[in-house]
Amino acid sequence: MAHRILCDDYCSLEKSLKNDMPFSVSAYYIVTQLIKGSLTNRSVWVDSWPTYSVVVVSDNQHKNAGLQRVCCFCRDIKNTLALDTVLQHVAKLLSNTLLLFGLRFGVLDQLLSYRSAAYRVSNDAVVMHMPKENIRQMFVLL
Repeated sequence: MAHRILCDDYCSLEKSLKNDMPFSVSAYYIVTQLIKGSLTNRSVWVDSWPTYSVVVVSDNQHKNAGLQRVCCFCRDIKNTLALDTVLQHVAKLLSNTLLLFGLRFGVLDQLLSYRSAAYRVSNDAVVMHMPKENIRQMFVLL
């Protein structure tokens, strides 16, 4: 089940993501910019609220583009199935190819093993992993 986070809950989410640093840095940065008003037209999705294990942020302003950027955070490799569920929900809403970033290698590997056809073979998704050393370059992409 995917739950959309309302603007009123961004501050609570930001505090929780800060506690999960450094693995939540991508999602934390985006939520912080949403609070400041520097970013708009984003949707924030979680697997459950207020206690979540997965955060997915989609870029709604490029709905008609061929490639949809989606920031992902998964607290633990055990929660990868919840991440897959939220991503499938977001993919249905956006009807685009997804470019995923912000995932750790272990989570990414587990995600690929769950839905190999959706993430590797078909045009439903494109998976990208951004190494920690390239994190500054990633912020330029936003």
